[in-house]
Amino acid sequence: MNAARYFLRYYSPSQLHKIYTDKIRFQATVGMDRIVPRKFETNLDGNIELVSRKVLSGKYKFTRYRQVLISKGRGKEPRVISIPTIRDKLALSAYHRFLQSTFADVIDESLLHTVVGNITQAVLLGNYCGFVKIDITKFYSSINHELLLKKVRRKVRKKEAIKFLMDAITTDTIDSTGSAPDFKKNIRGVPEGLSISNILANIYLSDFKNKVCDNYDVSFYRYVDDILILCNPSEAESIKLFCIQTLKLDFDLEVNETKTISGETENGVPFLGYIFFRNRISIRPSAEEKIEKSIEELFRLRKKMKISEQLFIWKLNLRIAGCILDSKKYGWMFYYSQMTDLKILFHLDWLVEHFFRRYGFEKPKGLKKFVRVYHEITKNVSSSKYLINADKYSNEEKLKILSNIYGQSNFNREDQNLIAILFNATMFKEVQRLEYDIQNFS
Repeated sequence: MNAARYFLRYYSPSQLHKIYTDKIRFQATVGMDRIVPRKFETNLDGNIELVSRKVLSGKYKFTRYRQVLISKGRGKEPRVISIPTIRDKLALSAYHRFLQSTFADVIDESLLHTVVGNITQAVLLGNYCGFVKIDITKFYSSINHELLLKKVRRKVRKKEAIKFLMDAITTDTIDSTGSAPDFKKNIRGVPEGLSISNILANIYLSDFKNKVCDNYDVSFYRYVDDILILCNPSEAESIKLFCIQTLKLDFDLEVNETKTISGETENGVPFLGYIFFRNRISIRPSAEEKIEKSIEELFRLRKKMKISEQLFIWKLNLRIAGCILDSKKYGWMFYYSQMTDLKILFHLDWLVEHFFRRYGFEKPKGLKKFVRVYHEITKNVSSSKYLINADKYSNEEKLKILSNIYGQSNFNREDQNLIAILFNATMFKEVQRLEYDIQNFS
């Protein structure tokens, strides 16, 4: 099927309805129009018909994205996340599927666990004793629109599809407070946080691997804009210089030379929050510090009586164990489940015990443990009754969580569909918090 047919397919009302139900209904955040899912669904068929008709005719108009700032730590510029309206998110999600199908033979969308597993095996085999880690400066905001469109046009010629993409990446992101600034178009970069952001990043960098591998004998790994090259130590500096020059000349990207490093694998290879050694897989100290701070934050909130005891324990268990929701795995432990340096997990279990003593709380029964969670994830994830699997909860269990833990009572308790909707919406908000604990790992 060619790109034009994929475009028609994914913007058909039936496909848009499926995308909304599967991907947006419970995960939608409020955009600049302040419309929530329940209001959007009062005219769902009409909204879907409008998206289909406007996109396919090339007349779709975006609402400016709502700005959300995420701290990257003291002294660092925050990440700017762009939040689209629900209608725009639906249109963008369909475009993501369109790009996935069109560029299936070009892009590599390997799961993070697959990338980590491949690196682990390569380091253990010891075929390469050197490495180069590339850090691109402000990658998303630096993407050159002309170069990106040139790569997209290799497979997409339909003018309505190109126009939609241009409108999506040039729509500006504004603060939702105060008076709205004058309209302006982004002339560079891809807004971060859109459903198409990562796949556009993959398309933009898709041919970088070949440029490196055609010139050097290396093992190349990329996860979006995080790049690791295993190589012979004698060539590491040459490869680093080649990457810096190639990214500048061919991709119009600057490399952060203070964070772009080379070295020998025996000293550890830092990548994606992990550190790969010949005899073990550990994690970066900053990754451990982040989960420690996240856990202590809960103890402080409870000490100040800002959350109930039930909600405190529930959130603490989520921090420790993560959760499975909508068949996806979320949380710090799922992300770092490929570590083998288990002394970190024993320390975290000790730290939780320490916080209970320090803050004067009685440790409850049923509290999760990092070490046990690790063994369940690595040995028994599909049938575990210890892990938090929200997909397996009955409606009665969901109702108890909503009422007893979150204090939600102003709804019809006999409406099974409504209970499921409220529960999923509540859990996806918790997932956003869990995802924050593993951000900025590069």
